[in-house]
Amino acid sequence: MLRRLSALTLGLMGMTAHHAVQAIRFGVEPVRITHAALVRWTRVAICEEGGWHNVDGPTYFGSLGWTWATWQQFRRADFPKNAYHATVAQQVWAAQRFAGHYGFVPDRFGCYSY
Repeated sequence: MLRRLSALTLGLMGMTAHHAVQAIRFGVEPVRITHAALVRWTRVAICEEGGWHNVDGPTYFGSLGWTWATWQQFRRADFPKNAYHATVAQQVWAAQRFAGHYGFVPDRFGCYSY
């Protein structure tokens, strides 16, 4: 049975309606994140990369400044192998795992001068 998903929900999940149908058809679990998590990690993305702009290396990738090894450790198996290709929702999902593992959210209060 297919449930109707709003355009906002699909956008946060980083997928179109076509992708949502394919995900359900092939048994891929949709990425679910909370609004609070999105807000929290948006602060980090602003600090790391100036917002939700995917960066493609050479050292850091995606919008949260992932290293290759850290992304591999915390991404879900069905996520892209490079954070550069990951959606906002996928990066937030992996970031929540990172925060759960290390017990903190880096730069969550904004950028600090070093």
